Amino acid sequence: MKRRSETRQFSRSMFSGLVATLADLAVLTLLVERVGLSTAQANLPALMVGAALQFVGNKWFVFRSGNAPIVRQGILFSLAELATFSLNALLYHLFVSVLPLPYQLTRVVLGAVVYVGFSYPIWRL
Repeated sequence: MKRRSETRQFSRSMFSGLVATLADLAVLTLLVERVGLSTAQANLPALMVGAALQFVGNKWFVFRSGNAPIVRQGILFSLAELATFSLNALLYHLFVSVLPLPYQLTRVVLGAVVYVGFSYPIWRL
């Protein structure tokens, strides 16, 4: 029963992450393609949009902690997200600078790696 609950929670987390990633990609693409920013300049604002949506999704949809103190959760999420944000920003910058891959593909692949390898395990704590 516990394993089933954890699987559902992880599935909800994946969905929330997908929504946050789509928003991140939309902002990233808009800033690069329409506003004319470089991928490096557009990286941080796009990550911030994704992080905000991830917090909302985690709080109310994934972990269903709507009654828990939002300030405490916000602080703890912010600390974990600071590390996630830093990993994503650094890896993205390194990869788009070195590899001739499309920036959107790079964002999705690196985001998934950081999410599964770091973010979700930390958020569960």
